[in-house]
Amino acid sequence: MGLYLLIADDTTAYTSQRDWEPELPSYMDDANVLWLAFVNPYTMPDLPPAMARLAGKVTGKPVIAALGGQLYSKQQPKAWPWLASVKAAEEMAGAVAEWAKLGIDGIDLDIETGAGDRAEAGPNMMAFIQKLQQLVPGFIVTQPVYGYPGVDAENYVVNQGFKIMRQRWSVPLASCTTVELCLSTTWTTTRKRLRKSLVSPSL
Repeated sequence: MGLYLLIADDTTAYTSQRDWEPELPSYMDDANVLWLAFVNPYTMPDLPPAMARLAGKVTGKPVIAALGGQLYSKQQPKAWPWLASVKAAEEMAGAVAEWAKLGIDGIDLDIETGAGDRAEAGPNMMAFIQKLQQLVPGFIVTQPVYGYPGVDAENYVVNQGFKIMRQRWSVPLASCTTVELCLSTTWTTTRKRLRKSLVSPSL
């Protein structure tokens, strides 16, 4: 079971800069993973200090920093600054890699309608992921998706990532070009391999 915890929100008193001490109630002890929401993509690579405080004292489960969300995607419908180019994306990956030293085990790329509709967002997000996992092997990357037709950047990352995994796993289907098709037609084989990839492998 995973839990999303709202730690920072720049529309409230609990801003990205506010330093406070989050406390986890006992019922959260049974969670398998914690997502800490939300890192403001416009102030990255700064990590909200409350997230760093919480990550530093959680043991026995991954702690994932969630970037973006609806607020930081729709409010300013332009590319997040570090997704404007491959160079900017890779430089940001270098800075975010330092979060691992603070107890952050991964990131959740919640880019939604607005910023996620920019043509450059998906390819540059993929460059960010690949550079980050090169710098911190085993760093978890999660990519939420929703609805139809979804968000262009999210769709790009999921499908490109799966193509890379398909090549690595040598899935023998020439027509297997999307996540949906691969999962529906090769599920028996893929399921076993996915179970071994609980911590996302380098893309």
